Amino acid sequence: MKKFLFVTVASLLCAFTAKAAELSVKPIVGLDYVYSRAEYKGDNKKALQKNFNSPALVIGTQINKFFSVEGLYQQTFNESKSHAGLKTKSKYRVLGLDAIGHLPLGCSQKFELLGLVGTGNYRYSAKNAVEKGSDDGWYGRIGGGLQYNVTSDVAVRAMVKNSWVDVKGLDSVLDATLGVRYSF
Repeated sequence: MKKFLFVTVASLLCAFTAKAAELSVKPIVGLDYVYSRAEYKGDNKKALQKNFNSPALVIGTQINKFFSVEGLYQQTFNESKSHAGLKTKSKYRVLGLDAIGHLPLGCSQKFELLGLVGTGNYRYSAKNAVEKGSDDGWYGRIGGGLQYNVTSDVAVRAMVKNSWVDVKGLDSVLDATLGVRYSF
């Protein structure tokens, strides 16, 4: 965990120390597949689904080769779990904003280490035959990953992100993402 935090902080520090003359602002659009594992708090955690699959739409700006900002919209599919004879369906959606530090590797700089800090809003809902409920709240998260630049405009990336969520019953969410980015 210490190495992970070090890489995240180092990537972001590189982004902030880049020279102003190196600014080359480029819009970014992207699409991610997200596998999520939710951790719950409280009495109902055995009845709720832990694993979610979802797409995430990303729009952002590459400020320079060391720093980008991305906004995202993620909506999980309805996932069901049966517990004690009761089937519960749950889902969530995320609106978020991430600051991403890029650390180019090697001479060709095709690969980049990524470090991420972000915030946003979770809206979680669950329902079964007896009750239904939803709640929304803010989250903070950190993450890291690796990006491969196929061309100067197309990149493929894999990331892991951990979110601490302020939503009733939901404690944290760990995301593993695989996605593509296009900058123009």
